[in-house]
Amino acid sequence: MFVLGALTLLLTAEVPIPERAAILNPLTGQPTSDTPLQRSLWLALGAALVALLLGLPYALAVERWRVAGRRLLLVAGVTPLIVPPYLATIAWRGVFGPGGRVPLLLGWRPPPGPSVTVPSLVYTVPTGALLLGACLFPLVLFPAWAALRRLPASQLEAARLARGLRGERALLARALLPAACAGALAVAALSLVEFALPQ
Repeated sequence: MFVLGALTLLLTAEVPIPERAAILNPLTGQPTSDTPLQRSLWLALGAALVALLLGLPYALAVERWRVAGRRLLLVAGVTPLIVPPYLATIAWRGVFGPGGRVPLLLGWRPPPGPSVTVPSLVYTVPTGALLLGACLFPLVLFPAWAALRRLPASQLEAARLARGLRGERALLARALLPAACAGALAVAALSLVEFALPQ
């Protein structure tokens, strides 16, 4: 009960930020009203959502499609866990950031001289969520894949024959939802402690 009360106070409290240390919106360069806790929670929620959107279809593709090289696809699903998120952020910044390859190809040049705030999509919470979700989506993929492997094909076929496509979807949702939510919770928890990404 004490922890719940403390968390409620943290989420609803207005944290005074001195004018010099104000958090700037990367797109507009203006101070934002979001507190660091709010930005971290949005980052964690976004990363969990991206990991769900990448991990669930990948698990369904690996387990249900009868294609050659399914095991190779499963092994390839582990590779994002090998790359630390801060290295993915450095690579993303090198490609899409100010002075990166894509802006230079499009003809955009950064202003000369040192610039503390550069309007860029690289330094936003959605971009951080996209990067973290892409790096950590195997934490959703593997529990969902294991849940699909435990589900017999005969049970899916029986649900399809009894209630059509709706029955098959309901059975898949009941089998996948707990595993996918557990993986998404792990992604959210790891996103909250990832301090190398700019928030």
